[in-house]
Amino acid sequence: MVFLHVIIIAAIIWGIFTRSHESPVKIHFFPAVLLRLSAGIILGMIYFYYYGAGDSLVFDTAARGIINSNDFQVTEYLHFLIKGPSSTLIKSFPVLNEPRSTFLIKIISFFYLTTGSNYWLTGLYFSLLSFIGSWKLLSTIIKYNPGMKWPALVGLLYTPAFVFWTSGVLKESIAWFCIALTVGFYLDFSNNRMISIGRSLMTLILIYILWQLKYYYAAVLILFLGPLWLYRFLQIKIRISLDYIIFLIGSIIVIGTILAFLHPNFSPARIFSLISENHEMMLERSAQGHAIRFPSFDHPGLEFIINIPLSLMGGLFMPLAWQGIGLFARITGFFNTLLLAFFFVKLVALYKYRYRSISATGISLALYIIILAVLLTYTSPNFGTLERYKTSYIAFFTIWVLYENPLLQRTLSYFKH
Repeated sequence: MVFLHVIIIAAIIWGIFTRSHESPVKIHFFPAVLLRLSAGIILGMIYFYYYGAGDSLVFDTAARGIINSNDFQVTEYLHFLIKGPSSTLIKSFPVLNEPRSTFLIKIISFFYLTTGSNYWLTGLYFSLLSFIGSWKLLSTIIKYNPGMKWPALVGLLYTPAFVFWTSGVLKESIAWFCIALTVGFYLDFSNNRMISIGRSLMTLILIYILWQLKYYYAAVLILFLGPLWLYRFLQIKIRISLDYIIFLIGSIIVIGTILAFLHPNFSPARIFSLISENHEMMLERSAQGHAIRFPSFDHPGLEFIINIPLSLMGGLFMPLAWQGIGLFARITGFFNTLLLAFFFVKLVALYKYRYRSISATGISLALYIIILAVLLTYTSPNFGTLERYKTSYIAFFTIWVLYENPLLQRTLSYFKH
């Protein structure tokens, strides 16, 4: 059983590689895929042998319990997949009371059916899906902008925390796969000016999966990628010139209103109280030195607004090298500090060379990064949790920071010599 799945995984990897034979970064393919697969195994080992608890193990226990039940029946399993868990299952595995976790457990259970409930093989499949998303997006970016080769390589394939937390049996592995392919499809559509029915349907499926796993990721992606898609469509089909900023504001209002009806947590009456509740809950669970501590105020909405700058800073760069406790936090902090240094160099270069041009895609991407960084940092100030949530946007930010960055260019020229 194990040998068969190793052959299948190897065949998938070889198939992707052979289709990338003309890629200018093909030399990075095998190191990057082995890094991602290794990260999935290491993540599992840390959860099993270091933490001894955590989301990944909870998902494993529930999926294993469903598949290996003594009275397992195909009809009951299909009922679970289609209609959700029964009260008996929820009683046995309380995590099934949470719809997003239940959706992931359904995916895991499918892999467990085919792998003999093998956590490690399933982790390899999840890591491979995450890598496929990164590789496809990398290839698409380089195809339309070869100058982004090194920034995209670093951001998508070699950033340690990003690679680690988008590997193994976690929601983030599948969520990143959905985000990467969706953005890649948009870039193809935007540059080719062709509408593919197949790609459109695939995009809807990916957004659906992302919504089920991380609805707030999907909501922000829809909020800013949706207007872009429509903007390009109108330019292609109707051939009209649109002021993107005005169009974006109008689209955000319309899409935001629709989203408020799609999920109760997006209603104006609920969103600030939910943000405050999650913030307080996460702080209570976090030991001193393991989380960002925000100045507090009596009014939750006012507190959130005043802390937006710190939330943005935290979402992009924290923990820094001197923050956090433990080996993992220190390693992450070192790379975050390095990113901060590159960011300052980038700002100086922007000011010095007076870069003024910005595309509609750039505006939407910047808003996507800023909104997620602020919201996720404030609601999840714990450094460990924040690093996982940052995987939804940090690769895009890293690419922007490194693109046309004089410090990166000098570093590359030094190694060339």
